[in-house]
Amino acid sequence: MNKIFFGSLSDGRKVNIHVLKNNLGMTVGISELGATIYSIAVPTRDGKHIDVVLGNRDLTTYATTNPGYFGATIGRVANRIKDAKFTIDGKEYHLDANDGPNCLHGGFNGIDRKVFAAEDITVDGYDGVKLTVTSPDGEGGFPGNVEFTVTYVLTDEGELKIDYVAKTDADTPIGMTNHSYFNLDGHTSHSIASQKLRLESDFYLPGTDKLVPTGEFAAVAGTPFDFREFKKIGADIHADDEQLKLAGGYDHSFCIRGTGLRLAATAYSDATGVTLKCFTTAPNMHFYTGNFVDGEEIGKCNLRYNKQCAFCLETELPPDCVNQTNLGNCIVKAGEEYTCTTIYQFGLK
Repeated sequence: MNKIFFGSLSDGRKVNIHVLKNNLGMTVGISELGATIYSIAVPTRDGKHIDVVLGNRDLTTYATTNPGYFGATIGRVANRIKDAKFTIDGKEYHLDANDGPNCLHGGFNGIDRKVFAAEDITVDGYDGVKLTVTSPDGEGGFPGNVEFTVTYVLTDEGELKIDYVAKTDADTPIGMTNHSYFNLDGHTSHSIASQKLRLESDFYLPGTDKLVPTGEFAAVAGTPFDFREFKKIGADIHADDEQLKLAGGYDHSFCIRGTGLRLAATAYSDATGVTLKCFTTAPNMHFYTGNFVDGEEIGKCNLRYNKQCAFCLETELPPDCVNQTNLGNCIVKAGEEYTCTTIYQFGLK
């Protein structure tokens, strides 16, 4: 494994990128800041290698703004918490309201902004890196001291395996994910409209005008949210549908069939032949089409990323389930562990 110096933060802390490699010619760059996926380079049908994830142009942007959360590990709680508050055992907790009235992705100082301690590891002969960081009691308004661990392992089957573990000393909500933006034509491409997607889901969660679930489980059948068979991502994205209009595209949580580690999504590009399968133990997947990427972000290679130039497959708990317990449970008890596994597997078609 290679470790590349990425840069220094304003307080002098140094940040490295750990480069994982496999025998297929894949490389994955993992930054210590935010336990972030900085790059995923995969072979194409014609033998070239392309980077299929978006990223910022420099460390400073990751550390100070990163408006799209490009590639970051998200926590304490992924997605939105309505009105930036919740109650445990009769006590109300008030959180950072960093998305209108809501708390998004852990607030102003989520773990995406933290420098993780990193250790290069080998698992069954494969390259990996283990990253750990602590969020103190009261940070962002959340109770409990929480230790977060993220482990990445890259296999010769094209799998980037991500294991999440969190330990807390007080009852607290926890729900982690990765916020990579994928474009299977390469991050230099400007559209995902023709790339095809299938989701292993029969129901999705409609949202309010603030993009918080209404509490309804809606059937995808007969709607633009039906990805039970392969469909171009752009096929229905501009349909006359109230939910798509509210979000400016897809920005919705899908309920994945089954339990345990199982297939959640499959995507591929006819242009490059690159395929992506996502497996997860999480109950839901948030499918997001980069609707708030507005052309102002200058990314890797000094590219200007535009709206809907990539898609996210965020494996996670249902948004706002800390308040809407009919959607699920995200409270981890003191002394217990939160665990989740997600695998992004790349190949060729």
